[in-house]
Amino acid sequence: MPDHVTSLSGPVEFIDGRLVLQIPLAAGGDQFLAASRGIGVVIDDYLEVTIPDWLAQQLSITEGTVVTVDNRGGKFNIAPEPAG
Repeated sequence: MPDHVTSLSGPVEFIDGRLVLQIPLAAGGDQFLAASRGIGVVIDDYLEVTIPDWLAQQLSITEGTVVTVDNRGGKFNIAPEPAG
C-alpha cells in the first residue's frame, strides 16, 4: 500500500536570523513529524523547520517565498511554488 502523502504550502519567514517554515500541526503539520526528525522541532502548535542557508541558496528561497512541502517517500521535501 502506498504511503499517504501530505502536501502543504506557505511562506518562508525570517525568525532570529534564520529562514524558517512554521507549519501548523492542526493543518497537517503533524503528518511531517517523522519526515522532519532532526530538522524540525515542535513549538507550541507548530512544527518549525529551519531551512539551511545552502538549501535556501540552491532553491532561491528568501523571506516571503511561498514553498510547498510534502512527505513523499518518508522524506521532508521542499520546493518553491512557481511565480505567477
